[in-house]
Amino acid sequence: MKTTILIVCLTALLISAPVIAKETKRNMIIYSTPSAAAVYVNGECIGTTPLNITLSTGKYEIRIVKEGYYEFVENVMVYNNTTYINVTLTPISSQSTPPSSSPKSVPNASSQPNGFKIAPIVEIRPVNDVITKNNPGLIEFYFSNPSINNVVLTVDVYVSVPAGVHVSGEGFSAGGAAGTVHGHFVVPPGSDRTVYMNIIGEKVGNHIIHAEVIYYPGNDRNDFQQISLTHPFYIKEPVKFNANKTEILQQPINPMWIILVAVVLGGIAIIFGMRRKPPKVEIEET
Repeated sequence: MKTTILIVCLTALLISAPVIAKETKRNMIIYSTPSAAAVYVNGECIGTTPLNITLSTGKYEIRIVKEGYYEFVENVMVYNNTTYINVTLTPISSQSTPPSSSPKSVPNASSQPNGFKIAPIVEIRPVNDVITKNNPGLIEFYFSNPSINNVVLTVDVYVSVPAGVHVSGEGFSAGGAAGTVHGHFVVPPGSDRTVYMNIIGEKVGNHIIHAEVIYYPGNDRNDFQQISLTHPFYIKEPVKFNANKTEILQQPINPMWIILVAVVLGGIAIIFGMRRKPPKVEIEET
């Protein structure tokens, strides 16, 4: 009876181990230019830049606000490493389009370059928040030049690439790794174009790619407009499968499980050792 009770208690403790495990916390460090901008996480103001906060793993809406500047809004994924966000806020008086959540686009407005009768459409569309190591993710660039315009739309794209990440795509310079790649595109009136950039990561963890798009009518570089995108993403290990094509989970073993299994096995061994009776010795009389 005592043996049964002990085994039941140890089993209950083993099952409850995941519940009492600590919640995973990670750091997020946020910078802005200018500094002293208010930082909102999922709508709650938690401080001003520069800021170092601790968050549980998951996805968060980060909003950075400062009077006189367009606000910055981005969905950020927090995983296994420290997440860094470095934002340059755009003054409201600037001709640049304010940074905002993706996709990024510039609407029709009288403030567009004078060479266009109708403002062109320029968008940056990040496709993947999470990509698998050594497998491509995507960023799309979309350009549209209305037929009423009598001048071509010229677009220059500059993408800053972090270490451990390679990018490639039609129209972009080769060898984009830990540096800046450039793409040059021309869109005639009445046509549009979608450009795909592949992102391939070799290093697991959080990364940030920053894209700047400058566009202008024809060759008039002085009459330019600009939009930007800071895109955080996570590179994960590829999923492995066994012979039955069942996914093998790659989560590390919690030390609590090892300790509890050792306790259970040790307890069972002690119990059976105590219950074992010594062999009976018979003495024959001569």
